[in-house]
Amino acid sequence: MELKKLALAASAAWLTGTFAASAQDTHSDDKRKSVRITIDGQVSNDEFQERLSARIVAAFADLPIAFGATAEKGNGLERLMLGSAANLSEALGFSITGQFVREDADNVFGLATDQNVDTWSIASSLDLRLNGSSKISLGVDGWNSPSVLLADTPIFQTRFDGASGARISAGLETYLDPTLRVDAKLGYELAVENGDDGIFAKIDFSKAFGKLSVEGSAWTSPNFGDGGQIGLGYRFDSDLIASVYAGYRDGATEGAYAGARLSMEFGPSTSEADGALADRLDRQMQYAQLTMPGVPKTARTSTVTKVTFPFVTAYGDVCQTVEATPGCTFFGADGTRITVAEDPDYNKFGNGADDLWYVRFDISGRGAVYNQLGQFQRYEDVSAFSGYMGGTTIGVGNTGFYWENVVNGTYWLGKNSVLYSANMSGSNFGQAIN
Repeated sequence: MELKKLALAASAAWLTGTFAASAQDTHSDDKRKSVRITIDGQVSNDEFQERLSARIVAAFADLPIAFGATAEKGNGLERLMLGSAANLSEALGFSITGQFVREDADNVFGLATDQNVDTWSIASSLDLRLNGSSKISLGVDGWNSPSVLLADTPIFQTRFDGASGARISAGLETYLDPTLRVDAKLGYELAVENGDDGIFAKIDFSKAFGKLSVEGSAWTSPNFGDGGQIGLGYRFDSDLIASVYAGYRDGATEGAYAGARLSMEFGPSTSEADGALADRLDRQMQYAQLTMPGVPKTARTSTVTKVTFPFVTAYGDVCQTVEATPGCTFFGADGTRITVAEDPDYNKFGNGADDLWYVRFDISGRGAVYNQLGQFQRYEDVSAFSGYMGGTTIGVGNTGFYWENVVNGTYWLGKNSVLYSANMSGSNFGQAIN
């Protein structure tokens, strides 16, 4: 099944007319320069996501080592990647890349939140050259998206539980002829937290036709999704490589994407070995960017919403409601009375408590009920209101400490029949009384 998905991803990318390439392996060694800068712009049909990335890779003629850095900025995404590669001997090489990705949580989880979710990942590879045209590799990768509180309101909390995992793979890269490179990786992913275990695979190829080159890749990952892309590049005499590419993925974004890439080499000339080292690091950084793009696809549903019941009774009992109701008019956090500002209809139209109906009681306890415009609606006896204790008293609890004599008083009538004091001279002005 996994290999079938890989083949389908590659076929889909080819059939959509996709193009992306770099002709980095096609020019003679005497033209190789020590520094390469690549600018990459990309647009996706997934809500027109746009991204711009820049990568610099540098090799040193007097040292068997290369360094690289990538920065990317897109709609709701920021990426920073640092990497290094070194030749440990004539046959043995090592490369490592560290990556930090910050994504807007609303893009990742589809929630109305201004929080971010971060992902740290690492890709490493130990390479053994078999001969002048082939090498085998052992790769170890890992990722971690720490848990984060996405929303925290008096009513509910939503948390992302985080995700982490590891990948190990074996690879073979070979040149079938001096102009045709094929690189295949096969491995296994093990999810430690919020993910799936399964087969990982990726295949790349590049073919040069003089100054023109074609490059393609396809991959499948149980945690980051499948994808494929292919493209076309051209090397100018000025060492500028211009490429166009497109593809399809169902990981970080889902759907088709297309982009253009400009790559330029400059600085001192470099040797064949140093140039190959820079190429290796450049390709590994592309590999990390494609196959570990951010929060794993399998973790994008790993959010937990916990409803917090914020109100309690006068006795401290938790009320199973997210709105204040008569008798449930105290905050559980500190035991204080709620105020009219906690009513869902308060300030609904920008007029403060004037948006609520209100009641004026006379000396006998009869209440005249008015709407929010001050228009008389009806008369109601004090005994008709929630929290009636007897006589002309309304309140909660079983002692007079929580009771109020409403004679000649005015009270806002909030949602769910909660009464709030509108008596400016009272010490409990604005507070619920029932």
